[in-house]
Amino acid sequence: MNFLGNAYLWVKAAHLIFVIFWMAGMFMLPRYLVYHQEALPGSAEAQLWTEREAKLRRIILTPSNAPARAWSLSPFTSLPSGQTGVDADFAGVAGLVLLPVIVVMVIALCCWLA
Repeated sequence: MNFLGNAYLWVKAAHLIFVIFWMAGMFMLPRYLVYHQEALPGSAEAQLWTEREAKLRRIILTPSNAPARAWSLSPFTSLPSGQTGVDADFAGVAGLVLLPVIVVMVIALCCWLA
């Protein structure tokens, strides 16, 4: 906690809040896509789902994504050099950061194949 000092707990709390917002959006987006697929193409309902998906991405997912990912790396800025286990922790965090990218790619592939 040398680098962040007294702000460390506030950074952890903000990180947790943004991750919760981000995960809520990640759970809602596939649901919206399923409802969008059930609407007739070109109908007013399909247009509404398109607008809802865009709002979800613009209002919830994008603003919460960057701070959640940036602050996930903050513990590594405060660790003393030579502490063991940092490489394993970094690999775990890197996996968690890349997991949503992989999920979105799979969803996009499924929508493209449908």
